[in-house]
Amino acid sequence: MKKLIGILCGILFAFSLAACENLNLPFGKSSESTQSEEISENNSDNNLDNSDQTSQTPETHVHTMTKTAAKAATCEKEGNIAYWYCAGCEKYFADAKGKEEIALEDTVVEITAHDPVFVSGITPTCLMNGKKEYYDCSTCTQIFADEACTKVLGWGELLLSKTSHDMTHHEEVPVVGAENGVLEHWTCNVCEKYFADEKGTQQITAEDTIKYSVLGIPDFIVEVPEGRDPVVLQLSDTQIIDAGQAREGREGVDYAFWATDQIEERCYDYVTEVIEATDPDFIIITGDVIYGEFDDNGSVWLSFIEFMESFEIPWSPVFGNHDNESKMGVDWQCEQLENAEHCLFEQKELTGNGNYSVGIVQGGEIKRVFYMLDSNGCGNVSAESLANGHTTTAVGFGKNQIEWYTDQIEILKEYSPDTKISFAYHIQQAIFEDAYAKYGFDQSEEYQNINIDRLENKAEGDFGYIGRQLKGPWDTNKSVYNGMKALGVDSIFVGHEHCNSASVVYDGIRFQFGQKSSEYDRFNCISADGVITGGYSKTGTSLIGGTVIVLSETDGAIEDAYIYYCSDEEGKIVNGQINWDKYKPIEVTGLKKGKEIDSEGVVGMDPVEFDETTNAYKLTANDQGKILVNPEVLKGKSSLSFSIFVPTDSNIINNWGAFVLRFKVSSDDGSIAQLPGAYNDATNKYYQIYKESETNEAIKIVEGEWKTYTVDISGFADECTEFAFLIAAGNTLYLKDVTVA
Repeated sequence: MKKLIGILCGILFAFSLAACENLNLPFGKSSESTQSEEISENNSDNNLDNSDQTSQTPETHVHTMTKTAAKAATCEKEGNIAYWYCAGCEKYFADAKGKEEIALEDTVVEITAHDPVFVSGITPTCLMNGKKEYYDCSTCTQIFADEACTKVLGWGELLLSKTSHDMTHHEEVPVVGAENGVLEHWTCNVCEKYFADEKGTQQITAEDTIKYSVLGIPDFIVEVPEGRDPVVLQLSDTQIIDAGQAREGREGVDYAFWATDQIEERCYDYVTEVIEATDPDFIIITGDVIYGEFDDNGSVWLSFIEFMESFEIPWSPVFGNHDNESKMGVDWQCEQLENAEHCLFEQKELTGNGNYSVGIVQGGEIKRVFYMLDSNGCGNVSAESLANGHTTTAVGFGKNQIEWYTDQIEILKEYSPDTKISFAYHIQQAIFEDAYAKYGFDQSEEYQNINIDRLENKAEGDFGYIGRQLKGPWDTNKSVYNGMKALGVDSIFVGHEHCNSASVVYDGIRFQFGQKSSEYDRFNCISADGVITGGYSKTGTSLIGGTVIVLSETDGAIEDAYIYYCSDEEGKIVNGQINWDKYKPIEVTGLKKGKEIDSEGVVGMDPVEFDETTNAYKLTANDQGKILVNPEVLKGKSSLSFSIFVPTDSNIINNWGAFVLRFKVSSDDGSIAQLPGAYNDATNKYYQIYKESETNEAIKIVEGEWKTYTVDISGFADECTEFAFLIAAGNTLYLKDVTVA
């Protein structure tokens, strides 16, 4: 019986498997939200065969369930609860055991409401577009026009276009004298931009609204009365040295010649003569007003300003490579210049100090503008000057200086295209080498002697003197010069080269070194026979003065230019000009000045007419110095003779005489010791002493008359490395008939 019951149960189990298969959901729900779960009974004792199973009808239905997981509803899609589905009976249940049957629609969770977030709008302006306010659902990606989220918006519907400008009209203001005017224009109260039209279609800059007065473009103007040609005077390198302020340990100081009480004689008297004689309308000073190292307390700077102010003439200096050495500092120096009534000067925040412009105005028209610039390059600049951050030891213009004058000249040319342009600064550019090459100048030679005024090939308008190579030329690739030329410059005025005063026209431009205007530091002198040489003290007639620039009243062009030399005692400089007819060659018998015999340092050696029958070299010793005989002319000779005139009451060297002879030899056989008055200072320097008190006629000095002396050089002529006449400081002696045999 038990066996029969087991067979029946197996048949029922098999039947239920056939009738209740595991199928997919019939209404297309996504597989991602379903989960199958089978519930069945397994009877291992069912041994009925297949034929017995199919012939039986099951009494109890066993569900084979497929689960659908719960899914939350959103504002975009419906959700559903968790439920089960039996494919066998095609019914839905709320539970896995199939006890709670439900309808399919009972599984649906309705769509939720949107969760709107308010987003403020942006008001459009003339600067930018605006945007409408809207509601952004935090759940879905849609935006709406209303909080109820009934009107969906596209992103493109939010844009609000820019508005028109809120314009204020500005009427035209005419130019009045040097005051700039204003062109008609509009400004927007919102974006604060400038426009040439009311609709705002033509944007301009604030600078574009300026209606320039050509008289207002330069930083300063000098008005010259009509009816005459304007005169500009260039002074240069006064370079005042106050030896009383020499720094401790400073060598090379001539304490007597550069003494504090010598400023008038060495500088102010010369400058006064030049200014009074030329009566300029405007004075430019091309650098090195002082030697700043010798003015640490600023007294010389203040003295010079007071001196220049006394003439009540507009004047403008530029800084040289020595001015800002003073411990007072360049800012203090600039302040003193800016505070002076007649000084036209401005310290801009540009590289260097004192970059500004001065216009020459006549009859309401601007004839010429001088661009006054700092060429920098002070190698010994004080820490006090460097402190302002734009003082520099580098030579040449800084980039911002070039940009400044370029902008200014372009504006000037727009409003006054015929105005002439000049530049004035201290240190010359390399282009000056090219300019002076027309007269044989060679930068590789340290000392030269090119007197343009006496050259046969002198071009009209050229003048002056070139005595030595250029020190520190800059702009070697000519880029700055080419830019200046493109701006229309027709003249460049510089200083720096004390022994060069040449002014030549080259490449259509005047290149001019200013004539040195004092006897400080190195300066030129002219000898009695018209030879110009440079040195640190008087060795003839000092060539001190200024360079005059005469402008045409008609168009401001340079009509004339020349050097005014201060007068001399002998009448060879008349009305500021050298009378070359009086500088005729004077032949002195004996060794010739130049390669055979010459002066060194502070002693002048000028051929002069001593009297109607006698020519001689006039030896002028500002300090103790030497006249040198070339040792080469002594070789193979046995004697040297000379005639000398010693004026009464002459100064003496030590306790000797007005002059002595000094020899330097590479070896000595004792013959020098045999000379009368011989003296050896134990340093290979041998002396033959001459005295008034000497009884030996061979070395006795006789004052007030010519006397001839002969020196036996046979024992040392070939070994002699120096044969010198030492002249006592302050003496003026006369020498002739220096011969060897």
